[in-house]
Amino acid sequence: MFDLSSKGCRQLRIDVADVGQRLDRVLCRHLTLSRQQARNLLESGLVCVNGCPIDLRGKGRLLNKTDRIDVGAFNRPAEQRPISEPNLKIEPLARTADWLMVNKPAGMAVHPLRADERGTVLNSVIAHHGEIFGIGEGGLRSGIVHRLDVGTSGALLLALNQGRWRILRHAFAHHQVVKVYLAIVCGRLTAAGSVTLPLVVARHVPAHVRVSNQESSRQCTLGYQAIEFLDGATLLEIRLTTGFLHQIRATMSHLGHPILGDAVYGQADPMIGRPLLHAARLQCGDAQGSCPPPEDFQRVLDQRQL
Repeated sequence: MFDLSSKGCRQLRIDVADVGQRLDRVLCRHLTLSRQQARNLLESGLVCVNGCPIDLRGKGRLLNKTDRIDVGAFNRPAEQRPISEPNLKIEPLARTADWLMVNKPAGMAVHPLRADERGTVLNSVIAHHGEIFGIGEGGLRSGIVHRLDVGTSGALLLALNQGRWRILRHAFAHHQVVKVYLAIVCGRLTAAGSVTLPLVVARHVPAHVRVSNQESSRQCTLGYQAIEFLDGATLLEIRLTTGFLHQIRATMSHLGHPILGDAVYGQADPMIGRPLLHAARLQCGDAQGSCPPPEDFQRVLDQRQL
């Protein structure tokens, strides 16, 4: 267990609002953390309740008035600097002094969740654009304007100064961004159209989204059009109106045409290894760029030609 007498350790006082609340939510409230950051604290062994270490399995523990929470020393989220990885190459698609658009490879996370994590887009970008540190939310999310799923490839936009970050975040929040994806879906989908579904995050780790009419659901809209019919599949162009976790994947699955290779919303394919979803074009004001499909995507297209 950590030394409570060391600098930076703290004891949280349980108040009336905390009684009956989950431990992770109380950590978020008292320490101004996100849910993920609170989970990171628990995983790191930095939280004790009544002198007993609590790991991630105890995140849902409901607190009593007499409970005592001790938290070991940790860097505030905004102070955590991603590890610089100059040898981790990410292809730039377009850039100015204010913003950078890169080609995110499939299988790579956008930003680290822990200070010691490597191999993300931000680890590469910060090595060549040190000015990005502290932009936006700062810390391990410095410069991040939006996200792509780990398994999704394609155009990703980052802000290089605070003024541009605010402009871009406002545009994303108010659906003023053109987002065009390519997806290979199972079966033949002949009709073009638009679909709006109420989506809700049913599980955070691992993430899973489902269609639900519950009060917390969000109305999410996308348009789709068949580009090419393939052997047992269809190449679609998809345009997002809203942006929601796993929106395209969950929507196409709900329509009966899950994305090829999607083990979560469809069926795994060991020969593919990931959902064949690619962010092909992105435009947000003067920040714009296009990205051709990667080799694995193109290989499946070639193999399934009729």
